[in-house]
Amino acid sequence: PADYCGPLEVSEVRNAGGRTSEALRSIICIDNLLGVGAVIVIHHTDCGLTHLRNDYIHSALTERAPENAAEIAKMEFGEILDLKASVIEDMKLLKDSPYLRKDLKVYGYVYDIKTGKLQDVNE
Repeated sequence: PADYCGPLEVSEVRNAGGRTSEALRSIICIDNLLGVGAVIVIHHTDCGLTHLRNDYIHSALTERAPENAAEIAKMEFGEILDLKASVIEDMKLLKDSPYLRKDLKVYGYVYDIKTGKLQDVNE
């Protein structure tokens, strides 16, 4: 996004899987500091979290720290089973958040890393 906009026009928040649950705190801070006109959620094809499952991470962490097994079992790592559905779910999280303005525009896309094209998944 920053390649297409001028300085200070775009703030990027990146994380594993592009999940908004992990980005929400940053989006709230940026909105309150600078004001945000829109949030664009973009997930990409062949994302690592389309290949990595929560149960695999739970198993690895429990092996590493068995004394924390109960806490580990509650952890969610944002696995993506359906790319389009994950974007829609993340858009909904933002739209439903009591901490963001109701007039905040939220858009969603899937970026195809092979073609370079964005698939619009806006409802």
